[in-house]
Amino acid sequence: MKGLEVDANNFAFLDSLVELAREKHIFTVGIGDNGNELGCGIILHEVQKIQPWGKVCQCPCQSEIASSTEVDILLMAAVSNWGAYGINTLLAYLLNNIELMHTERMEEKMLEVCVKTGCVDGDLDIPFPSVDGISLESQKAIITLLRETVIRAMKTHP
Repeated sequence: MKGLEVDANNFAFLDSLVELAREKHIFTVGIGDNGNELGCGIILHEVQKIQPWGKVCQCPCQSEIASSTEVDILLMAAVSNWGAYGINTLLAYLLNNIELMHTERMEEKMLEVCVKTGCVDGDLDIPFPSVDGISLESQKAIITLLRETVIRAMKTHP
C-alpha cells in the first residue's frame, strides 16, 4: 500500500482465481481499504486519482498499487480485515450461529503464522503481528466487540 516492492515469494497471486470465478459467473466479493486489494478494479480510476502511489509506485517496476481486478461487490472499510469481520458478524447473526465468528485466539494465531512466514504489515512494511499498523490488542478488541454485539442481538432479537 506504500508503493514499495513486495517480494513475489510473500505475495498471494489470487487475481486469476477471481477472474476464473467471474468467467464462470460465480458471485465475487472484494474487501478493500487502500485500493490495492482484489476487487478495487471497479474503482480503479478513483484509486489512481486519490492514492499517492495509485498510478506509479516507488519500486523499480514503476507500476501502480491500484488493483485492476474487478468483483461483483466491493466493500470498502477503514481496515479491510475489519470489513471481512463485519461480513462474518452479519452472517453469524443471520444464521444464529456465534461459532461462525472469528475469535481473539484465531486472530492471534493468524498473525503469528503471517509473521512466521514473512508476511509484512501493510503499514509498517515489516513482519509484525499487527494489521495496517494497528496492534494485535486492538484487533482482538474489535473482534470481542463484534462477538458481544452478535451475542446480545441473538438474545434480544431471536
